[in-house]
Amino acid sequence: MLDRAGINAGPLVALSLLDQQLVMELDAVEAEVITLARQLAPCMTIIDERRGRKIAQQVYGLQVKGSAGILRDCRRVPGCG
Repeated sequence: MLDRAGINAGPLVALSLLDQQLVMELDAVEAEVITLARQLAPCMTIIDERRGRKIAQQVYGLQVKGSAGILRDCRRVPGCG
């Protein structure tokens, strides 16, 4: 399992900025990703958990993919795999 410090190596969103609904519905990492994506929008948000993707899309209107979707799309690119 990944160490929390390893996950948090990049730019982080202060927990005080997180939407409290996100914190109640999702784990802390998914809540951070959605909060950061809202600040950086428009951007592609990568979330593997189905519930996290659904909330990001339906509640916040973010463009979301899971890692499987990214790999599927990559197969369509010539020379990618």
